[in-house]
Amino acid sequence: MANEEEVDILGIELNSPVFVVEQTLYDSDKKPVGWGKSICRGDRFKFTSSVSWSMDNTED
Repeated sequence: MANEEEVDILGIELNSPVFVVEQTLYDSDKKPVGWGKSICRGDRFKFTSSVSWSMDNTED
């Protein structure tokens, strides 16, 4: 739900639904090198996801 700061930035009402994505970026040694947070209006955002599954556990 949108807080007071997000309301001003996004032009929405207090406690309106928002979509939040947080990410951490890692280097090749698995050390964190960056972080980000995105907040999108719930009424103007569409999220689509697909998942695939394989039972093949053989290694190349």
